[in-house]
Amino acid sequence: PSLSPRAMRHEHLQGAHRHPLRSALTAARVRRALGVVAALLLSTGVPDAPADARVGKRTLAVRLGPTGAWALYTTLTLAAHGWLALSVWLLIPPVPALAGLVSLPLSLFASVWLCNNRQRPDRLRPALAATVAATLLHGLGMAAGFAWMGSHH
Repeated sequence: PSLSPRAMRHEHLQGAHRHPLRSALTAARVRRALGVVAALLLSTGVPDAPADARVGKRTLAVRLGPTGAWALYTTLTLAAHGWLALSVWLLIPPVPALAGLVSLPLSLFASVWLCNNRQRPDRLRPALAATVAATLLHGLGMAAGFAWMGSHH
């Protein structure tokens, strides 16, 4: 017999409680791949976009232009942090995974810096450094949360 969507969700949530670390790691992998790391890859292409465009390269940063690249960067980073909060609310990873939100201030700083300097690729180094740091802190924060959870069980 097939389960109703509501019953399937209940089963999924029960599975998340039985195997919180496995569920949390799966959610973390998907979220990071779609958000923070993609933003990092995009941001590294922005300073090179003018030179790439001159030689005919059609990178994502070239195609989007400075404003589009900034908008996509901001969307990706906010989506990554939002997905982490939402997934905890949906009981996919446990609450300590919220420690990954420690990277949000750095991501917001990088977004504002990119916005204010998007027409000046030579001034983007602070945003790139903040993005690298945010990417690392996001994963490390979640790992610390999981480690804390493991030490308190």
